[in-house]
Amino acid sequence: MTPGPLVSMSGEFSTQEFSAVARTLLREHRQRLATRFNEGGPVHQALARRSETVDRLLTELWSSLRMPADAVLVAVGGYGRGLLFPFSDIDLLILLPAVADEAGERLIEQFVGCLWDCGLE
Repeated sequence: MTPGPLVSMSGEFSTQEFSAVARTLLREHRQRLATRFNEGGPVHQALARRSETVDRLLTELWSSLRMPADAVLVAVGGYGRGLLFPFSDIDLLILLPAVADEAGERLIEQFVGCLWDCGLE
């Protein structure tokens, strides 16, 4: 069973709306993970869940912004290994087949800016 969207945004939405919802979701998720950890839950599982949550959020934003089909988003570092600590930064690489044109640059700026506004560094 495929999980539903993390950030339910129907129709057109602004990145500000997405960011506000995602920021709240990420804060609540971090609190749940901290509670589980403090109760003696498995650390590895908490780190993997954090990575999965960020994966879904990035996928939803990437799709919602209709990023170019030939652009690729790659997770690197600890995040790329699926072990994302609660306050770790998110290391990403955006691969393009050629230098982005002006419209492509704006989309990438919008994507990265929205991630920053969500509270991801």
